[in-house]
Amino acid sequence: MHPELIASSTLAQSTQKDFAGQDPFDGLNSPIFTLLPSLKKGLLGLVWIQFHKRSIINFRPLARVEQKRNPKGVALFILGLIEDFNRTNDDSYLNTAIDLADWLLTQQSDVSEWKHACWGYHFDWNARAFFVPNGKPNIITTIYVAQALYQLSLLTENSEYQIAALDSAHFIVKTLYTEHDKRHFFAYIPDETALFITPVYGERHGLDSLPI
Repeated sequence: MHPELIASSTLAQSTQKDFAGQDPFDGLNSPIFTLLPSLKKGLLGLVWIQFHKRSIINFRPLARVEQKRNPKGVALFILGLIEDFNRTNDDSYLNTAIDLADWLLTQQSDVSEWKHACWGYHFDWNARAFFVPNGKPNIITTIYVAQALYQLSLLTENSEYQIAALDSAHFIVKTLYTEHDKRHFFAYIPDETALFITPVYGERHGLDSLPI
């Protein structure tokens, strides 16, 4: 199939679902954990995530894991929509990107806590090295969202997008820059010294594969 047909089909399906979907690591969004949230942080939570991530059968509907928007995924759609707009000059692509960007601005992690613009995932997730609650910012999501907002600000001249995108750099430098054990690096999440390189090398450093 031609790449443009694949892209248009993907966009049509995603638009129909309001850009909501499932993530390999979103198993802890199951309401099963509502009554016993402490289990998310233990071995059961880790096993639960890996079960849903690795299973060849999608058990999320049975576990009532809802399809939701992922800020990183939405940012990637915006970048693709910008390319489509630049290629076709079709305003529908740009208008959709603007709607998604406006949504991203409402999904920032708690500014009162983190002081600057930043974003995390829409689910709790558990790795061997740490537990990350829903919405806690991470460097991957923040960078993709910032890139999408900044690129869109160049097209729309919307200063709100640009301000948020540039402000995220302050979060990365002031909060994620880490000096630990003679290492200098940007942490994956705040207050965490486990070194994250890639999902493959992550295993070597004691991290299970992480949502990137």
